[in-house]
Amino acid sequence: MKYEKVDKISEGAFGFIEKVVDENGHFYARKVLHKQRQRDNIYKLVKKRFFDEVTYMTNNQHPNISEIIISNVEDVRPCYIMPIAEASMRDDLEKIKEDTKLATIALYDILTGLEYVHKSGYYHRCTSSGLFGHLSP
Repeated sequence: MKYEKVDKISEGAFGFIEKVVDENGHFYARKVLHKQRQRDNIYKLVKKRFFDEVTYMTNNQHPNISEIIISNVEDVRPCYIMPIAEASMRDDLEKIKEDTKLATIALYDILTGLEYVHKSGYYHRCTSSGLFGHLSP
């Protein structure tokens, strides 16, 4: 199936997420690895992390972990398609700051997904600046 880019949603150090639409008019999110100079040692590490993420998410289903609908990790620009969220945590921060009930629900959802990840033998990598967004065995 073909997916056409609609808009960029977010960008990180190693990739970006964009809103895409399929041939039937359904919207999804596509995570794409940034172009890297393939001879760089960093590229090998980043690509392995991306592949590990795809493998983990494909093999571990949980309501609080995004589902991968389809992936293309062999492409020059590795990517995967996942359901599109109604909003990001960044979008909801103002609402959460004002409503402790929403904050409690959001934190519970995050911790429940993280607990599942840990029980599966993986960890969500952290840095001094916060969550890094990487799963490692």
